[in-house]
Amino acid sequence: MKKLITLILLLAILVVANFIFNDESSKIKKDMQTLAEAIDLSGQVISIEINNNGETLKMVDKSFVGYPKSNSCFGIEKINLYCADEKKINLFNKFLNNYIKDIYENTEENINRLGFNDKNNEISIIIKTDNNKSNRKTLFFGNINNFSEVYVLQSNKIYKVNFLDGIFNIDTKFWIDKSKPIISLLESDEFDIKISKGSSDKFSLCELLKHKDLVMKPENSILRNSFIDLYASDVLTLQESKIRSEAEFLLTLRILSSNKKAYIRMWRRDYLVYMAFANNSQDVFVIPSSVYDNINSYCEK
Repeated sequence: MKKLITLILLLAILVVANFIFNDESSKIKKDMQTLAEAIDLSGQVISIEINNNGETLKMVDKSFVGYPKSNSCFGIEKINLYCADEKKINLFNKFLNNYIKDIYENTEENINRLGFNDKNNEISIIIKTDNNKSNRKTLFFGNINNFSEVYVLQSNKIYKVNFLDGIFNIDTKFWIDKSKPIISLLESDEFDIKISKGSSDKFSLCELLKHKDLVMKPENSILRNSFIDLYASDVLTLQESKIRSEAEFLLTLRILSSNKKAYIRMWRRDYLVYMAFANNSQDVFVIPSSVYDNINSYCEK
């Protein structure tokens, strides 16, 4: 009987302790602020500008600058608003919604101690929301400690929050949306490929591969499939005159169902392979070297 009473008392103590603990935890959580709340950043983020030791990358919500919402994304400004990866953009939302772990005063001692005067680590991010024209916050970043926590200076306060790897990256190849193929072709599409080699606007025909040649001859299947499933690892912009002077190959893809043609320039420089559409577009795509090698093999016969 005593054992039963003892057990009941023990369970009662655990229930009460759990209630008190949960109540205290709830109070603590209510008192905690996210970084966005602490710096009074409200509304939907419409632009993000990363400044990393003198280099800048800016991304902007395309619908905010006049693009239709149905076709909107965060565009990378330096490459004609080419779409950024939505999952990567969500890094910023996650970072801004981090709970603050500690707050420090903006004093000379803390500025020096927490790494804001490090000339080799001058990093800032400018966040703008659609709340109003003045809702623009500049975040300066100090040290990242051994616990993957970063110190963030905004106005007269320094905040310590969890760091998210990637938010300082200014390489377009990190941010671009790699989920969509460069050319909209389906496995069921029928098309011819014309390969010419030369320079500038002087090209000589190497091979004309009809749809039948591409599907009936196994040696041509790799070439056909490379255009159906072609993705960019990076995107940059070049002047049309530069693209024309660099190009080594001129490719013509003719879609049989619509008789539409796509003209593609391709070249290799410094171990990278580039392609661009020959329609006055300045977008240049970095593609796998194997595509170049396969095309070149048709001109070496």
